[in-house]
Amino acid sequence: MNRIHTFAGILCIALLCTVPAMGAETTGSAIENYNNAVDFASAGEYEEALAAVDVAIAADPDFTLALATKSGILSAMGRYDEALAAADATIASNPDMVYGYVTRADALVGLGRNEEAITAVESALERDPENLEALIILGTAYGNLGMYDQELRVSEEALALYPDDSRARANQFYAEFMLSKGTPEPTPAPLSLVPLFGGIALLGLIRLRRG
Repeated sequence: MNRIHTFAGILCIALLCTVPAMGAETTGSAIENYNNAVDFASAGEYEEALAAVDVAIAADPDFTLALATKSGILSAMGRYDEALAAADATIASNPDMVYGYVTRADALVGLGRNEEAITAVESALERDPENLEALIILGTAYGNLGMYDQELRVSEEALALYPDDSRARANQFYAEFMLSKGTPEPTPAPLSLVPLFGGIALLGLIRLRRG
């Protein structure tokens, strides 16, 4: 049984490189609509965010950052099949963009396809070994599979890099809790131990400037 996969807040990805994320001919209109999508998503208005990001993508189908953001919005809405398709479109547009694989992994966790999520995370970590979101999702996927030793190891790795991250700490507590019980099969985490990620945990909520 999967751990509860809950949206608990919008988490900004500070280090997305916006230049390769955008197509060379990204228009001001595409950027404006992308920024509108960011504002809507930040306010929890996901339908409006989705509509705005779709307009941005229509204006520039190679706007990779918008494709990744669309995947995160869809995951936040619980529309994981569509989120997976958007993540795959991100990867097809730019195979080197780490957040294509991160958003793919998040959607797969939402679908309960944890083994595939681990594979997607590994692709993300090949491109960015210290990516926090990837490490959190990897730990969660391990926990959903009852692989608590591996979840604990990954959580400790994340905390060594990002000591103040509450989601990594929650994963660590969950793994320690399950290991202390000696539970042979995966079970849902107590609510207090649910990792604080999901959906828009994978968005690059970055406002872009024209030109």
